Amino acid sequence: MEETIKEWLNSKVSNISEKIKQGKEPDWYETNLLLYFLMENDVKRTINEGISKLEGRIDSVEKKVEAVDNKVDVVKNELEKKIEEVNKKVEAVDNKVDTTKQCLEKKIEAVDNKVDTIKQYLEKKIVEGDSRLENEINKVRSDMGILAEEILVDKTVEKLEKEGEKVINVERGVETSLGEVDALIFTENKKVYVLEVKLKVDFNDVDVVKKKAEEIKRNYPDFQVIPAITGGRIGRKIKNYAKGSDVTVL
Repeated sequence: MEETIKEWLNSKVSNISEKIKQGKEPDWYETNLLLYFLMENDVKRTINEGISKLEGRIDSVEKKVEAVDNKVDVVKNELEKKIEEVNKKVEAVDNKVDTTKQCLEKKIEAVDNKVDTIKQYLEKKIVEGDSRLENEINKVRSDMGILAEEILVDKTVEKLEKEGEKVINVERGVETSLGEVDALIFTENKKVYVLEVKLKVDFNDVDVVKKKAEEIKRNYPDFQVIPAITGGRIGRKIKNYAKGSDVTVL
């Protein structure tokens, strides 16, 4: 089933690619399909690269641990030899037995402490490596989200202009008390589209953009403020809910 879906997706992407080569503009559905394909491949490649780097770091750490273990064995062997020598001297020098044992016990304890310190250091480095990898993955996801947002905003502007609207300005990342508005799209006939961009739209997104539009309206009293939402995936129920809430789906 999964292979069939992959073949279907690859076929669709190939057809879209040929369409673009011919100078044709992909439609809204094809744009979203192509965007999904590119994002999926980038995420997979990033994750695989991250896993490969992590495996390399783990191999390096294992080699270091093995080297430490070998050094510990050497130290232990040397200590065992010293203990044997001390035991022989104990037979001849009873008065020095206690002092010699105490000295050896302290050395063994020091070696054990060093081993524990090294192990803790290596464990910390492994944890730090995992954290850095996770941060890199999150950064890639964030960058891809920004790229997807820019593409969808541009597509929305194109759609409005095809429908007869003349866009005169686009403001991105406008702050409100309810959070950031992805874009304000101004048209020549004094309309302001308060646009929220989501890869997958849910009911709460519709409610939020409507509230943001109400706040934006106070800043632009002479404009017709229109709450709008767009995204990669908008289900039929969401579209009906948005329509009933006077939120435009673009």
